[in-house]
Amino acid sequence: MHVFMLLAKEDPPAAKALCEAMTRKAADGDVWVYYADAPPLLILRLADLRKAGCPLQLPSSRLRTTVPGQEIWIRAIQLLQLTEDGAATADTHHEATELLDKIAADDFSLLRSTPPLFYHNDLTASVRRFYWSQELGYALWLRLDFENRSRQTKAGCRSDSLQQRCGEK
Repeated sequence: MHVFMLLAKEDPPAAKALCEAMTRKAADGDVWVYYADAPPLLILRLADLRKAGCPLQLPSSRLRTTVPGQEIWIRAIQLLQLTEDGAATADTHHEATELLDKIAADDFSLLRSTPPLFYHNDLTASVRRFYWSQELGYALWLRLDFENRSRQTKAGCRSDSLQQRCGEK
């Protein structure tokens, strides 16, 4: 996926060929071995791929995790994508605000105790290694906060009135 992003800018025909190859192998678990239980990066990159012309569809099993505490990061990414795509509703903005507050509570203690799982080694290896990223968590929080606030402002939402729907005066 990262190579595709480079090729999309530098060699579009090669990027198209790579997209077709990724599409053919999308269901092959061996391709996604480092992300089997770490979907945040995959979910983020799928949106980037789509914007760059590769509408790759992964099986829904690749976009879920069984690792405790990771659901909040997956939901943060989903809310970010809805907001960036302009598909967020007033309820979406409200949910995003609540999620941002939950992550930021107690000086970001949730982020420090359960950061996003960035990737891991092959889960069949004799020694398993997991790579967590507080930085990714802070970056997601900042992006979601910025997008949520700016879209609410553009839509006429007021943060001081939860009953008010976006666009209402």
